[in-house]
Amino acid sequence: MTRTIALLVVIVVCGGCERESPTPQLYAPSPSAPSPTAPSGPPPLAVAQIVGRVVDADFENPISGAHVTADQVCYQDLCVRLDQPYSTVADHDGYFRLSPDLPQDWRTLSLKAAKPGFEPAQVSIQPGAAHFAVLMAYRSITIRAGESVQLRVLHFQDTCTEESIACRRISVDAPADESITLEVVPAQPEDTFGIIVTNVAYSLPPLQTRLTVRGGAAWIVRSPGYMAGTGVVTVTARR
Repeated sequence: MTRTIALLVVIVVCGGCERESPTPQLYAPSPSAPSPTAPSGPPPLAVAQIVGRVVDADFENPISGAHVTADQVCYQDLCVRLDQPYSTVADHDGYFRLSPDLPQDWRTLSLKAAKPGFEPAQVSIQPGAAHFAVLMAYRSITIRAGESVQLRVLHFQDTCTEESIACRRISVDAPADESITLEVVPAQPEDTFGIIVTNVAYSLPPLQTRLTVRGGAAWIVRSPGYMAGTGVVTVTARR
């Protein structure tokens, strides 16, 4: 009889007999690499002395009680809102004084003036004008059929979107079913004016001195090519 002998060979792997090689660090920092630059932080601040006046753009009378705010400053290549808007109220003669904390190298500061009965006014001043800032606010004008108003359109004041066009908003109070004809007559013939019914003045149509509207807002436009006159115009509303 032939016997079959099975030989069982047991191989024991000893976990402690050899050690695993360490995993390589694929993105190990170079000891010679420079460390990131820390943020430079906020600019050094200094107290600025802003002195100015708020006046009526039509007659250059002082506007007492106007609320004046400094809210945006530009320095280096940045324009930022002030962390704490600085505001004050103009005195009886329209004068105001602000002492905001501004970057030492500030270039322009935005000032705003507001008062009921006037359109909001805004001006950007530079350090050289910090002691004689002037904000010229237009009166809010509403006209009705049968009325005439005299107003002034200044060449540096702009309520339209095109900076080269001097224009001014006027509210037309009329029922929805009533048409009102506006007519503009300049105080001096060398001034050229017109009327538009949209404040998007990128491409002006030929200026019209008479225009029929149905209430809402209209803009009295002073041609940018004619700035030699006074800028004073009379607007009349007729049915």
